[in-house]
This record gives sequence, C-alpha cells and structure tokens, in this order.
Amino acid sequence: MADQEERNALLDNEEEEESDDEMFQLVVHEEIADSDEEDGEDDETGDGRERGNDGEKFDRALPATHSYLGDGMDELSGRTVLDSEKEIELPLLPMYGVVLMPGETLPLHLFMPQFVTMMKRCLEGNKTFGVCTIKSGSDTDEFSDVGTTAEIFSVKEDTSGGIHTMTVKATGRQRFKIISKRRQSDRVIIATVSVLADEPLVARPAVAFACPRELMLAPCEQVVNTGERGKDGCVTVSKGKAKMLQQLRRDPPCLSPLPSWVYRMFDPFILTHRVANELLAWSQNMVIKHQSDNPTEFSYWVAANLPLDDTLRLELLMTNSVIYRLQKELDVISKYSSFCCRHCDAPIGHKDDVFSMSVDGALASYVNPGGYVHQTLTLYKVTNLSIISRPVTQDSWFPGYAWSIAQCSRCHSHMGWRFTSSRHGLRPSKFYGITRSSIKPAIVQPQNGDEEGGKSRMCRQS
Repeated sequence: MADQEERNALLDNEEEEESDDEMFQLVVHEEIADSDEEDGEDDETGDGRERGNDGEKFDRALPATHSYLGDGMDELSGRTVLDSEKEIELPLLPMYGVVLMPGETLPLHLFMPQFVTMMKRCLEGNKTFGVCTIKSGSDTDEFSDVGTTAEIFSVKEDTSGGIHTMTVKATGRQRFKIISKRRQSDRVIIATVSVLADEPLVARPAVAFACPRELMLAPCEQVVNTGERGKDGCVTVSKGKAKMLQQLRRDPPCLSPLPSWVYRMFDPFILTHRVANELLAWSQNMVIKHQSDNPTEFSYWVAANLPLDDTLRLELLMTNSVIYRLQKELDVISKYSSFCCRHCDAPIGHKDDVFSMSVDGALASYVNPGGYVHQTLTLYKVTNLSIISRPVTQDSWFPGYAWSIAQCSRCHSHMGWRFTSSRHGLRPSKFYGITRSSIKPAIVQPQNGDEEGGKSRMCRQS
C-alpha cells in the first residue's frame, strides 16, 4: 500500500512538472504579446526603436570589443602582408555559416586539440591562418575554393579543468584561392594557396582639378560658398571652387572622353557614395564606415554587413574588381526588400528594421561559449518568431542586455535571439539578433512583360 502511495505521489509530481513546463511556454508567449502591447502604447511601431532623449543610450563601441570573451587577453602587435600571386602554405580553419571578409573581426573559442595546436604554431610564426566556408550539408573536407586570411591580434590560453582551450580575436586580411590541400597526421588541414590582389583603381579626373576627394563625396547641401571649414564637419570652399565643383558633379567626365552615364557607372568613388546613400535609405541608424577613405575597404565592409546567403557573399569575395564588387552591391541593395526563414520561407524581417547596434555595422561575428560563431544581424522588429527561453545576462554579446532564444514559429528552426535591456532606461529597450545562416534574402525581381517595370518578391534559394 505504501509503495502504491509512493508511486502515485511520483506520478503527481511528474504531472505537476509537465504542467509547469507547459505553463512556462505559455507565460513566455504571453509576455511577448503583453510586451508588444505595452510598447505599442508608448510607441507607434511597437518595437525597440529609440523615441525621445530619455534614458541611457547604448554605447555601440562595446560589442566591437567582444568583452564577453573575458579579461586577461594578450594583445599582439604588427601586421603581416602576404605577397600577392605567390603560392604559400596556410593552415585552414573550415567554418560553418561564416564567410569572412577582409577587415572583419573574427572571435573564436577553440576546444578541439588540432585547432589549439594550429593556433599555437601560428603564434610562433606570422600569426596568420586561412578561413574557408564549409559547404552546406557537407563534411569538413568540402569547403569553398576561396577564403580569407585571418591575423591574430589578441589571444588567451586556458588549461583549467585539464582541458587546453584558446580564445582568439583575429582580423580578416587578404583573399586567397586554394590550389591544393592535405590533412596532416594531427588532423590540421594545410593548403597551398595563391593570395588574390584587388585590381588597382585608376585616379579619377577630379585629381586634375586638385579637388579633394571629400568634396566630391559631400552632399550638395553641405558644400558652402565660404572660405572656412564648418564646425559641424561640413565641407566649405570658396565661391569659385564651389561653382567648379558643382559643374564637375553635374558633368564629371569633362576630362574624360566617356559619356556621363558610363563614367558614373565605373567611377569607384561615385559608386561608393551611391551605395552609402542606398544603405542610409534603409535606416538612418546604419553606421557607415570607410565611405570616403578607401573604396576597396568600403566594398568589403558593405559585403560583410549585407544579410546575404553564402552564395552571394562568396561571389563578392571572389571578384578581383573593386568596381564590379560595388556595382553588384548597389544592384543587390536596390532590389533587397526583406528576408525570410531559410528552411520554410516564413517572412522574418524587413530592411527598414535593420540598424547598427555596433560601430562595426549592422552585421558582425560573435562566438558563444560552445565555440560556435554566429554572423548576427540586428533588427528593431521581426515577425514569425517564438521565444523559447527565459532572459539570461550571462555571456551576453551586448553588455546591459539579456538574451532569449528565438526560433521560427512555423518550422521551429533556430533563428537567433531577442535582447532585452537589463538596466532601467537603457535604449533601445529591446532588439533582435538574427543569424545570417538562418535567413535568405527576398530580392525584388522584375516581372516579364510588365511595361511599367512591375516587381514581385521572391526568396533567393541558398
């Protein structure tokens, strides 16, 4: 009889635990709905967009430091530049869902002995290794033919618990093409690669006028007819030079035999300006880097920040022409409408909701405690997502925010996280981080036979 009572008590406990689990799922979804309604009372959009000047604004420089990796990292100096068009040997780090661009920061948690050994050897040499993208649905021996060298600039080793681990921060440097590869006895992949160089840019005709580059890129309303420099950073020139500049901007090929429209299509600085304007048309909260410094660096920064699938991203990485890369980016940005779930095509977000939570841009690489690197896009608002965990502040990529796991409400695949402020008054109050590998872009395509250039939305299959 006592055994029977014990058995009944255990069954009752199990039923209560199951009921609690079900209740937790219901409470989570109810909290989302309530939160949106509450936000909607103070905010027309019902999302995490900043309204007014009240509260503490988040410091966008914090995510770029990757402070969640912990203290005690050794900073390394120096820069390694590999000779272009020469064959060299590089140790390779194949990665899922990561297409590294030159200039992009790559954080790593390494646990596997072969990769820890590989990094230690890199530190003894030129601190450089190669990063390649593993093809979807394949093993680690099948990866892209092109990749990017990564140079270690910060490192920390840990032997606690009897396991040798390594935390690394590296920067993407130069593109390369794999010629051959082999696997060593320690399972490290060594590849013979040819370093790819970008085609040199031709000096623009504006140089003949001794016209500074920033004048050519400055918006028309910022060109002031005075001889002083504006306190707000506006470019100011004399009346005569302003008139000359306006003529040059209207008809830039005045020193070129090419027609005006051809010139504008192939001038890298004009393309840079047009791409930046298209990005700002998405959102005024986009951080634009390298706009007037270097078209080559800017083209890579744009490629790193666009939420594209691996196919498009690798296409941008492969090209040696900066001009073609900028043209391709301009074409994609102008047609980009939204993005959907990679697995079930459920609409997830719109380009208008993309914003920069980091000084590096709207999309950046972050690593979780398990060592998985996620290239993550930040948005104010999303659709068709379910939150399946309680908020947690530990190991948060964004200091002051708690993360909750988000999955597609249709196919239940992992999509990313919702971040909610854990400090009162911190702005934005909430936002979403969606992994690039979980989405695919919806490109607006022209319809055949539409005289007015009608367009339809379609998701690009990855």
